[in-house]
Amino acid sequence: MLLVEDDPSQLADYSAKLEASGYIVHSAASAEDGISVAQNHRVDVILTDNVLPAMSGLRSIAEFAKYSK
Repeated sequence: MLLVEDDPSQLADYSAKLEASGYIVHSAASAEDGISVAQNHRVDVILTDNVLPAMSGLRSIAEFAKYSK
C-alpha cells in the first residue's frame, strides 16, 4: 500500500494504524515522492490526500497508473 499525505502527523498516524492492521505501507509526503515509490515498489493500493503541494492527489492518479503492474 502507498500512503500519500503531506501532514507529517497524519502520515505517521495513518501508517501506524494500517501497519497494525497488517498492511505493508510505503509512505510519501508529496505526489512526486509517491510516484517515485510507485516506480520502485509493487503497490496494490494507493491512498492519497487530494490537497498536496505542487500536484494534487487526483492529478497524480494518471502518473501512478503508468507504473502499475
